[in-house]
Amino acid sequence: MEHDAWDNKMNGLRLLPIIAVLFTLSIQFAKAQPEKGSLKTAFKYEADFEMYFDNREYNSHSPYPSKTIFGASVSPRIGFSVNSRHSVMAGVEIQKQFGGEFSDILDGISLYYNYDDGRHKLYAGVFPREKMAGKYSRAFFSDSLNFFNQVIQGVLYRYSETIRSGWDINVEAAVDWMGKYSKDERERFMIFSSGEFSKKIFTIGYNAYLYHYACSESVTGVMDNILLYPYLDVDFGVFAGLQSLSLHAGWLQSFQNDRKHGDGYLFPGGAEIGLKIKNWDVSLTNTAYIGSNIMPFYNVADDIGIKYGDDLYFGDRYYSMSGGFYDRLELAYERGFFGFLSVKAALVAHFSKVYCGFQQMLVVKLSF
Repeated sequence: MEHDAWDNKMNGLRLLPIIAVLFTLSIQFAKAQPEKGSLKTAFKYEADFEMYFDNREYNSHSPYPSKTIFGASVSPRIGFSVNSRHSVMAGVEIQKQFGGEFSDILDGISLYYNYDDGRHKLYAGVFPREKMAGKYSRAFFSDSLNFFNQVIQGVLYRYSETIRSGWDINVEAAVDWMGKYSKDERERFMIFSSGEFSKKIFTIGYNAYLYHYACSESVTGVMDNILLYPYLDVDFGVFAGLQSLSLHAGWLQSFQNDRKHGDGYLFPGGAEIGLKIKNWDVSLTNTAYIGSNIMPFYNVADDIGIKYGDDLYFGDRYYSMSGGFYDRLELAYERGFFGFLSVKAALVAHFSKVYCGFQQMLVVKLSF
């Protein structure tokens, strides 16, 4: 165990000289070629910090155990831009969960290309999940996913524009390659997308993903997991003198198949309905899901006894409740400061016909 801890520390330290070299090279590149014809280069840096506190006090009716998640992450990145639209960035992603050993620091790298002309944005490589801008139901991605799974390995494209007819269009699509085929690691990837088309008080939107959970050298079989979510938002806040007074309604539809052990596709789904009132940056949001368990294979194990669990599903496990009903009531304060700091504090109660538990959250983010 001592050797493992030392190896983990050394793995983190080995990244430091790499970043130092990249930092020096990027500065020298920017100085050496400030302008060559129409080529203009400049040094560029980014840094993200997040402190995440999530205290969960649940009872036996909850699919989650009671526990506290408390930690912080920091992600410095450096690089250079060309003609202000093209950038190449590299950095480290470091996370520390409070109370654990310092050898438990989860570190990795980010290494990506970015194109940005205002309307179109493209990220390719290993880049922060924070680059996503879509609004996803918690059935797709849980609150804590950004903290525990900080990078996307693949490609992300975003498009934003207001067209002449007055519609605001915001669409993104991505491919995230999560697992490389090896002796013990399953090959797995996700293609996902979200979009919103807004005009005045109306918003038509969607979430969608196709997740391919394939085999490894030691385990055969493939899981298909597809989830679609069209929805409609209507916000009456402007008429009520509030920041928001919105009604949200959509339908979650899943298509899932265990190709080796199953009997064909399963089609769990249900309606998600929400009501949100917000003013002075304080919001009260109630979200109800009425339908079937959209994680039917969560507790199913593969041929070597490993449960599919969180490797197959990335959403909030309350959507796996078998009672046909889940309700989430959240009181939150969320605000941005100075253009780079955001704070969210929330109190959340969970119900599934009966009371399931209480959750307190505090998230502080800085992005430079």
